[in-house]
Amino acid sequence: MPCLCRILEGSHASVELRLFWVLHDKIGLILTCYGLVFHVATYYIHSLQI
Repeated sequence: MPCLCRILEGSHASVELRLFWVLHDKIGLILTCYGLVFHVATYYIHSLQI
């Protein structure tokens, strides 16, 4: 049975890795959106001041 345990451990690790990457992608996406909003907002504020 050690072989079966090894396979289960491997699949569990890949699921955790996938979850990590999904979370990482979501955080990256959110940060990118915030960055774009911030960039547009600063550009808009500067254009108002001129």
